[in-house]
Amino acid sequence: MDIQFLPGVGPKRAALLKKELAVSNIGELLRLYPFRYIDRSSYVRICDLRPDMAYIQIRARVLRVDLYSSTTAEAAPKLNTIKRMSVWISDGTGEMEIVFFKGIKWMYERLKPGSEWIFFGKPQTFNGRINIVHPEVDPVGANTSAAAGTEGSTGAGTMTGVYTSTEKLKNAGVTGKVMNKIMEAALEKGISQERETLPEYLMKERGLVPLQFALRNIHFPKDAIALEKARYRLKFEELFFLQRNKNGVIGNIQHIDHLGCAVFLGVFPEQIRSSFVMHPANLLQQAQNIGDIFAGSKTNFHSHSS
Repeated sequence: MDIQFLPGVGPKRAALLKKELAVSNIGELLRLYPFRYIDRSSYVRICDLRPDMAYIQIRARVLRVDLYSSTTAEAAPKLNTIKRMSVWISDGTGEMEIVFFKGIKWMYERLKPGSEWIFFGKPQTFNGRINIVHPEVDPVGANTSAAAGTEGSTGAGTMTGVYTSTEKLKNAGVTGKVMNKIMEAALEKGISQERETLPEYLMKERGLVPLQFALRNIHFPKDAIALEKARYRLKFEELFFLQRNKNGVIGNIQHIDHLGCAVFLGVFPEQIRSSFVMHPANLLQQAQNIGDIFAGSKTNFHSHSS
């Protein structure tokens, strides 16, 4: 199924996702794995913020909102002349500035003084003060309701995946939150079409979880244990199928290294582990070695679904 038919995508975003991330159908999208995760159940106090921190979230109350007609000029009287909006917030341990250059009218109507929100973004410094530019803004309780989902729902945990992005995607409104919603829709529409790619005896022998479980929990982990099981399964599958098509080794190796395959090698026979030096620069040659080792297999396996 083409991703343009997913809620929140459409033809324009689909074309951009294909150009920027090389994904055009649900099968490809489901295999665009997060490169890291953020626990959305925890908050950082303003007094503990540092500019070298990664993405964090703060629960705070709006103190005041200042509107500016340019990045340096005095406050502007009309909404249609605003170039920058400065929102001052407090969580009781300190105060900080949240800055918006886009979507100002929408945010101005939401962020009223006295209202409480959850702000998610990357701290940085400007003029010696820490601020966050264009954070994601959610009402208090939004993350809690997601965490209370059922086991079968994609929002069953509090860990949020962070996906590779580009400036063009961000400028087109494909934020981290939007990407999570698109991925959730992809799972809902396409997970039932994902057929098992490994034989049952091998899954039992290696303690591998089913493919559908792995795909759900690589994107929306129920907990840390489920995430590790999903990673383990997907790493195994990628390495196992390298021997099917040596012409596809480069793309596959990048994907495996992206998942951190070096940690996974303990499940392979000694001759594979001994031939595989765990360093990204050597991955291509080492993958060829793995392909040679598996070349003697007479078992036929199904290729990945798309």
